[in-house]
Amino acid sequence: MSEKGMRTDGLPWPRLLAAGAAGLLCALGLILLLALLGADGLIGSGREGLAVRGALLLGTALGAGLACRGAGEGRAAAAAIAGGVVLVFVLLLSLLVPGAGLFRLATLKNLLCVIAGSALGCALRPGRRRRRRRRS
Repeated sequence: MSEKGMRTDGLPWPRLLAAGAAGLLCALGLILLLALLGADGLIGSGREGLAVRGALLLGTALGAGLACRGAGEGRAAAAAIAGGVVLVFVLLLSLLVPGAGLFRLATLKNLLCVIAGSALGCALRPGRRRRRRRRS
Protein backbone atom coordinates (compact mmCIF):
# COMPACT_ATOMS: atom_id res chain seq x y z
CA MET A 1 0.00 0.00 0.00
CA SER A 2 1.12 3.52 -0.60
CA GLU A 3 1.14 6.24 1.99
CA LYS A 4 -2.37 7.42 1.05
CA GLY A 5 -3.84 3.96 1.46
CA MET A 6 -4.39 3.29 -2.26
CA ARG A 7 -3.36 0.03 -3.81
CA THR A 8 -0.77 0.27 -6.53
CA ASP A 9 -0.35 -3.40 -7.35
CA GLY A 10 -3.70 -3.85 -9.17
CA LEU A 11 -4.47 -3.88 -12.87
CA PRO A 12 -4.10 -0.58 -14.77
CA TRP A 13 -7.77 -0.25 -15.73
CA PRO A 14 -7.53 2.86 -17.96
CA ARG A 15 -4.77 1.32 -20.05
CA LEU A 16 -6.64 -1.97 -20.41
CA LEU A 17 -9.87 -0.25 -21.40
CA ALA A 18 -7.96 1.89 -23.91
CA ALA A 19 -6.42 -1.26 -25.41
CA GLY A 20 -9.89 -2.79 -25.70
CA ALA A 21 -11.18 0.38 -27.35
CA ALA A 22 -8.26 0.28 -29.81
CA GLY A 23 -9.16 -3.29 -30.69
CA LEU A 24 -12.80 -2.31 -31.12
CA LEU A 25 -11.86 0.58 -33.42
CA CYS A 26 -9.63 -1.74 -35.44
CA ALA A 27 -12.48 -4.25 -35.79
CA LEU A 28 -14.90 -1.50 -36.85
CA GLY A 29 -12.38 -0.18 -39.37
CA LEU A 30 -11.96 -3.65 -40.85
CA ILE A 31 -15.73 -4.08 -41.01
CA LEU A 32 -16.08 -0.76 -42.85
CA LEU A 33 -13.34 -1.82 -45.26
CA LEU A 34 -15.16 -5.09 -45.84
CA ALA A 35 -18.38 -3.18 -46.46
CA LEU A 36 -16.64 -1.14 -49.13
CA LEU A 37 -15.25 -4.28 -50.72
CA GLY A 38 -18.69 -5.91 -50.58
CA ALA A 39 -20.28 -2.93 -52.29
CA ASP A 40 -17.88 -3.36 -55.21
CA GLY A 41 -18.70 -7.06 -55.40
CA LEU A 42 -15.22 -8.22 -54.38
CA ILE A 43 -16.62 -10.30 -51.53
CA GLY A 44 -18.85 -13.12 -52.68
CA SER A 45 -22.49 -13.22 -51.74
CA GLY A 46 -23.09 -15.11 -48.50
CA ARG A 47 -19.54 -14.57 -47.24
CA GLU A 48 -20.19 -11.29 -45.47
CA GLY A 49 -20.90 -12.83 -42.06
CA LEU A 50 -17.71 -14.87 -42.18
CA ALA A 51 -15.66 -11.82 -43.16
CA VAL A 52 -17.18 -9.71 -40.38
CA ARG A 53 -16.48 -12.40 -37.79
CA GLY A 54 -12.89 -12.59 -39.03
CA ALA A 55 -12.55 -8.84 -38.61
CA LEU A 56 -14.04 -9.12 -35.13
CA LEU A 57 -11.56 -11.87 -34.27
CA LEU A 58 -8.57 -9.88 -35.53
CA GLY A 59 -9.63 -6.66 -33.82
CA THR A 60 -10.16 -8.41 -30.51
CA ALA A 61 -6.82 -10.19 -30.83
CA LEU A 62 -5.09 -6.86 -31.44
CA GLY A 63 -6.75 -5.27 -28.42
CA ALA A 64 -5.91 -8.25 -26.20
CA GLY A 65 -2.32 -8.23 -27.45
CA LEU A 66 -1.99 -4.55 -26.60
CA ALA A 67 -3.45 -5.18 -23.16
CA CYS A 68 -1.06 -8.06 -22.50
CA ARG A 69 1.95 -5.98 -23.49
CA GLY A 70 2.65 -4.59 -20.05
CA ALA A 71 0.89 -7.19 -17.93
CA GLY A 72 3.25 -9.57 -16.24
CA GLU A 73 1.46 -12.32 -14.35
CA GLY A 74 -2.09 -11.12 -15.12
CA ARG A 75 -1.98 -11.54 -18.88
CA ALA A 76 -5.17 -13.59 -19.05
CA ALA A 77 -7.05 -11.06 -16.93
CA ALA A 78 -5.77 -8.20 -19.07
CA ALA A 79 -6.86 -9.97 -22.26
CA ALA A 80 -10.27 -10.71 -20.74
CA ILE A 81 -10.81 -7.06 -19.81
CA ALA A 82 -9.79 -5.85 -23.27
CA GLY A 83 -12.03 -8.47 -24.88
CA GLY A 84 -14.83 -7.44 -22.54
CA VAL A 85 -14.95 -4.02 -24.19
CA VAL A 86 -15.64 -5.63 -27.56
CA LEU A 87 -18.01 -8.12 -25.94
CA VAL A 88 -20.14 -5.34 -24.43
CA PHE A 89 -20.28 -3.63 -27.82
CA VAL A 90 -21.40 -6.84 -29.56
CA LEU A 91 -24.07 -7.47 -26.93
CA LEU A 92 -25.36 -3.90 -27.20
CA LEU A 93 -25.56 -4.21 -30.97
CA SER A 94 -27.46 -7.47 -30.67
CA LEU A 95 -30.00 -5.74 -28.43
CA LEU A 96 -30.39 -2.69 -30.67
CA VAL A 97 -30.72 -4.37 -34.06
CA PRO A 98 -34.34 -5.19 -34.91
CA GLY A 99 -34.94 -8.90 -35.39
CA ALA A 100 -31.78 -9.83 -33.52
CA GLY A 101 -31.56 -10.90 -29.92
CA LEU A 102 -29.28 -12.22 -27.24
CA PHE A 103 -30.35 -15.81 -27.76
CA ARG A 104 -29.65 -16.17 -31.48
CA LEU A 105 -27.06 -18.30 -33.23
CA ALA A 106 -25.41 -15.28 -34.87
CA THR A 107 -24.89 -13.65 -31.45
CA LEU A 108 -23.36 -16.85 -30.13
CA LYS A 109 -20.97 -16.99 -33.08
CA ASN A 110 -19.94 -13.37 -32.47
CA LEU A 111 -19.38 -14.06 -28.77
CA LEU A 112 -17.23 -17.07 -29.59
CA CYS A 113 -15.18 -14.96 -32.01
CA VAL A 114 -14.58 -12.35 -29.29
CA ILE A 115 -13.52 -15.01 -26.77
CA ALA A 116 -11.26 -16.70 -29.31
CA GLY A 117 -9.75 -13.34 -30.26
CA SER A 118 -8.97 -12.58 -26.63
CA ALA A 119 -7.30 -15.96 -26.19
CA LEU A 120 -5.39 -15.54 -29.45
CA GLY A 121 -4.11 -12.10 -28.52
CA CYS A 122 -3.00 -13.36 -25.11
CA ALA A 123 -1.33 -16.46 -26.54
CA LEU A 124 0.52 -14.70 -29.35
CA ARG A 125 1.95 -12.02 -27.12
CA PRO A 126 5.41 -13.20 -26.13
CA GLY A 127 6.29 -13.27 -22.47
CA ARG A 128 9.14 -11.40 -20.93
CA ARG A 129 12.51 -12.75 -21.80
CA ARG A 130 14.77 -13.36 -18.91
CA ARG A 131 18.36 -12.38 -19.26
CA ARG A 132 20.89 -15.08 -18.81
CA ARG A 133 23.84 -14.36 -16.68
CA ARG A 134 27.13 -14.85 -18.32
CA ARG A 135 29.52 -17.06 -16.53
CA SER A 136 32.94 -15.61 -16.24
